[in-house]
Amino acid sequence: MAILGHSGQAVDSAMPKLNRRQFIALGLSATATAVAGCSNPKANDTEPYAEWLPASNGGTVTAYIDFTLSEAPSQINPALPLIVPTPGQNDENLAPTLPGLDDINDPLLTFPLQTGGRVLGGAVLSLAIVGLGRLVDPARPEQGITELFFADGVTIGRGDLDPTTIETRLRTGPEQTQFERVGTTGDYAMYALVEGTDGFAAVNETTVVIADARDPVEAVLETRRDNRAHAGTTGDSFATLLTETDVGHVMVGWDGPIDLSQHTFGDTEGPLAGGLISKDDTVVSSVTFEPDTHEITAALGLNATDDVNAARLNKRLGAASAEHSVSVDGTHVTASGRYTEKTVDIDFVADEETTTQTAVPRGDTLPPEVVNAVPENAFEFTFDETEDRVRVRFLSEFDAEEVTVKATNSGYESTTTTPDPISYLDVYVNPENDTVLVIVTVDGVSGIVAQHDVP
Repeated sequence: MAILGHSGQAVDSAMPKLNRRQFIALGLSATATAVAGCSNPKANDTEPYAEWLPASNGGTVTAYIDFTLSEAPSQINPALPLIVPTPGQNDENLAPTLPGLDDINDPLLTFPLQTGGRVLGGAVLSLAIVGLGRLVDPARPEQGITELFFADGVTIGRGDLDPTTIETRLRTGPEQTQFERVGTTGDYAMYALVEGTDGFAAVNETTVVIADARDPVEAVLETRRDNRAHAGTTGDSFATLLTETDVGHVMVGWDGPIDLSQHTFGDTEGPLAGGLISKDDTVVSSVTFEPDTHEITAALGLNATDDVNAARLNKRLGAASAEHSVSVDGTHVTASGRYTEKTVDIDFVADEETTTQTAVPRGDTLPPEVVNAVPENAFEFTFDETEDRVRVRFLSEFDAEEVTVKATNSGYESTTTTPDPISYLDVYVNPENDTVLVIVTVDGVSGIVAQHDVP
C-alpha cells in the first residue's frame, strides 16, 4: 500500500475519501498563536526550507505551506481558502478569501495556489492515510503542524508535536497502515509498516517525516543535519530559483522534467499557468498574505526549456495586480506582483459557508429510499477518549451508494462507497462537545440515519 497516494487513488473503503471539503477536516488551518509575534516568518528566508530538500539531478517536486501569520490585531486565520475554505470562523477569527479565483486570469497569482494546492493535497493525504491527519486540526488549531513541506515524495510536518500520541496513532491505525518502532536515528524515533515495506516514518517533538520507504526519509534527515547537500547548494538553476524567490506562505516548485501526477491530489492535466509554464521547466512560485494591509504578494522564478515571449509574459504575469514587474534574460524569468482589494476580490472576513449548507433530511423526513435500504441498529459507535475519535462500525449489510460519517463540531468527515459488515469509519471529534452523524445516500437521495453525541 503506497502511503503517498497518487491523485488520491491509494485510499481504500475504510479510509477517508478526501475531496475539497474533506481537507477542511484535515485541518488546513491554524491560529496565529502558534507563532506569536512572528511576522511573515518565511518571506525572504528560503534557506531553512531548502535545507530540508535533498539535492538531486532533476525531477524534484516540492511545495510548502505556512499555516502561521503574525499575531496581528485583526487575528487573521492563516488558512488559505484558495486551497480550502475555513469552517467555524467567527468575528475574531477571520480568513482571507478569493471567491473568484477561477475567474482571475493572472498566472502569477493563481499558479502557486492552484498547482501548489494539488501538490500539498498529496502531502495531506499521506498524513491522513497513516492516521495523522489530526496533526493539522481545526478543532485544536494551536497544536500540531504549523508548517507542511513536500520534498520530492516525502511529507514533512513541523510544529509542536507529541511523539507519544503520534506513536499511538501509528501503532493503532487501520490494519493496512499499522506501524511498529524499528529504532532511533539521532532524536528521531523510526517506524516501519508492520506489513509490507512501502511505508516509513520518523518522529520527534517538532517534526514528523513520512514517505513510502526508509531511504527518502533518512535522506531528508541527513540533509537537515548537513550530512548531505541540499537543493539550495548545487549551483544549478533550481538552486538559483530557490535562493532568489521568496518562499512566502504557499510555494510550489520543481526541477523539470517531472511527472506531476505522481505527487498531487486532484487533476493535473491541461496547461499550467495558462500555458506559460510546463512540466519540463524549472520553476519556483509563491504567494504571501499580508493581513495587516489586506494585500497579497506573489513571486515567480522560471528557467524555461523553450524560448519565452517577454511581451506575452509581461502582459499575463501580474495582469490582476496593482503593480508588478517582469524581468526576462534569455529563458530566465523573474516576476513579482502586489494585489489589493481594488484589483482582486480579497475579503478578510469570516467565512459564512458553514451557515448556508443545505440541511440533510432525518427522522420523519427521511427519503423512503433511505428508510427502506438501512435496517435498524445498523451502526455501533465507540468513543476513544485517548484519541478523541469515534469509530462507527457497520453491523448489517445494506445497499447504498455512499455512507458518510460526520462530526458536526470538529468538521471531520469519512466516507465509503462500500459499507460492508464488520467494516468501519473513524472520525475525530471535539471531546468537549460534538455530534457524530451517519448520512446514507441511496438512489441519489441522502438522509441522516443515526446519531451519537460526544461526550
